[in-house]
Amino acid sequence: SIVTYFASIVEVRTIYRLQRNVVPDSFFYKEVPPYKYLVVEHIGSMGKIYETYGKVYQEILPNTNYIPLQENFLHFERYDYRFQWNIEMCTPVRIIRENFRKAKAREKMKQLKTLLNRKESL
Repeated sequence: SIVTYFASIVEVRTIYRLQRNVVPDSFFYKEVPPYKYLVVEHIGSMGKIYETYGKVYQEILPNTNYIPLQENFLHFERYDYRFQWNIEMCTPVRIIRENFRKAKAREKMKQLKTLLNRKESL
């Protein structure tokens, strides 16, 4: 079976220009667009990373106000000095439902207005 895997090369932004590192011939350049990202940390061996992806798409995302954007790519992984056991998995998302905090605040304001109206009518 063929495995497709993408690797990224870091961009260095300067005040005056955008400098790109040299991209090897067998690679291609793709910018990571500015979106909202759900970031989940995978802790453990690379052999178990697909279990973490399963949790992201089957458990975590369905219980949030977000859905994954699948316009340009599904997700990317961010590696740092902890690469052996820690990987940040970044999924671009967009809001699909009203923000929970805003809904709660609106509900509390409505209750407060009701209480104030009762007090005024006394």
